[in-house]
Amino acid sequence: MNGVPAVASTFQAQTEQGVIQGVAAFFTYNGATYQVLGYAPAQRSPAYAEVFRQSLGSFAPVTDQRILNVQPNKVSVVKLPQAMTLAEFAQRYPSSIPVAELAIVNQVESPTTRIAAGTLLKQVAGGKTTG
Repeated sequence: MNGVPAVASTFQAQTEQGVIQGVAAFFTYNGATYQVLGYAPAQRSPAYAEVFRQSLGSFAPVTDQRILNVQPNKVSVVKLPQAMTLAEFAQRYPSSIPVAELAIVNQVESPTTRIAAGTLLKQVAGGKTTG
């Protein structure tokens, strides 16, 4: 598929929730094998056949430099030297994600929540594109 060695086959399996039906495909690229599954309840599977085909057919080498140059987020753990709010933490230890997401990552209710000194918080850096 798209110049990538692949093999695909349909399957049907019994689960606790009922019978599922779908397609499993295996692609070999750059020395790695990728498994892609598409499945649905057996009675609804025919309605998804074209979606599964299109999805499997979209597997191809990535050549877009904007995508290839994306760097992963990196998480650092910071021990708070003093009590502060999450908003103050975000100013003092900048992250590459919005403060609302930082609240979720740190399981803090709100950016204005006061956090005790000595608490370990996650700072997120990276995730930006280079070039």
